[in-house]
Amino acid sequence: MKTQQRASPAVPTADIWEFLFERPSLPFPPDHVIFRAATTDDKWTYKGLRDRAEQFGRALQSSWRWSKDDVLMVIGPNDIDIPPVIWGCHYAGGIVAPVNPALSVQDLHRQIERSEARGLVVHPDCLPVALKAARIANIPKDRILALRSNRDQTTSDATSTVDQFIANAQVASDMISSRPKNRFAKGHCFLSLLVWDYGAS
Repeated sequence: MKTQQRASPAVPTADIWEFLFERPSLPFPPDHVIFRAATTDDKWTYKGLRDRAEQFGRALQSSWRWSKDDVLMVIGPNDIDIPPVIWGCHYAGGIVAPVNPALSVQDLHRQIERSEARGLVVHPDCLPVALKAARIANIPKDRILALRSNRDQTTSDATSTVDQFIANAQVASDMISSRPKNRFAKGHCFLSLLVWDYGAS
């Protein structure tokens, strides 16, 4: 029986940021809502998401001197504010290591060390475990960001938020405003996501 060979899909010569946010045309207007939170009225439009991701990427470059292949660990459950963090890291040429929010201090410490993470972005619910694991792994407190503020934290132990990080970088005089050049070239591969298989599925 004859079988028909399917044509391989065309793979663009572009990194994730270029593929998503530097497209020659869009099938919808820039103010189109592409993400909605399940339990709140929060939402992201395409343009809002792109702008926020670029702001975060520039803040990484300016404040943390982020460079190609630096690893950012993201710890938290599904949340509408995680995509701008992930794609902001990609804007700056970095690698994102998303991890299970239910990990123990010991397991999270191991993953921080194995990934060689240079910084963490943590959902407020995961902060207690993340702060302990980061301390063991010698990640400085100023390399840990909360996804948003946590009302339960006191002023003395408050972790800077992503909002504060972006705002502080925007007033810095040495704000970097460009993406890494030659991030992607035909025939070359770059790691964008570093994900562990927990063996649960």
